[in-house]
Amino acid sequence: MCGVYAGRRFNYERAPNNYVARLRDGNLLNAAGGPLQGWLAQPGLIALDDIPVAPGSPMGRGEDDPKAAWVDEVSFDLSEWLDTGYGVNFRRGVA
Repeated sequence: MCGVYAGRRFNYERAPNNYVARLRDGNLLNAAGGPLQGWLAQPGLIALDDIPVAPGSPMGRGEDDPKAAWVDEVSFDLSEWLDTGYGVNFRRGVA
């Protein structure tokens, strides 16, 4: 994770390897599985709960989990959320 902040210095650090959210049945949930308010969504590792995984698959760190996706960008559209109950959009970078 990196960025330029106050003082105009380039700051970088290792990205956290814990889940920031879960995606289940098309709904974005918090890391514990409860409802996630759209304005609290943030980039990071998201658990894709609906993907089947073969028994014996390696499940070490979060970034090694085959059911994990790194989301680079999250946006929230309040008007869409008020109209439909949805409004969180996320983009996964292409490696």
